[in-house]
Amino acid sequence: MAEILLWLPVVSVLAGGGLVGIINFTINWQNRKSEERRHLREIAFNTAFKYWKLHCDHALEQQKLQDRQSEVLPLDSYIIHILKLSEVLLDKKINKNNIETKLKEIYEIEEVAVKVIRALQK
Repeated sequence: MAEILLWLPVVSVLAGGGLVGIINFTINWQNRKSEERRHLREIAFNTAFKYWKLHCDHALEQQKLQDRQSEVLPLDSYIIHILKLSEVLLDKKINKNNIETKLKEIYEIEEVAVKVIRALQK
């Protein structure tokens, strides 16, 4: 009986420490995943903005050279395109057999987004 009482505090400390360690590991893992998603969205937004800006500059050049109006879609469509593109590129199951399907999916979503944006602009 005395031997059980001597091991009880040691087992309690080990069990408590292990439980706290598991909880901390889980919280840190979730925070890391959340930070990674936030970082990827930030990169996608910055890329979409640069892409949109490039198109705006090109449209202005064309307007000056050809004296005609060029259409540039709103930033929303570029953000949607880049977010979907990044989603597909980060898919670990992408291969030569499904790349065509994945790219069609990107452009179908972009096409729907452009239709909605144009309808809302009228």
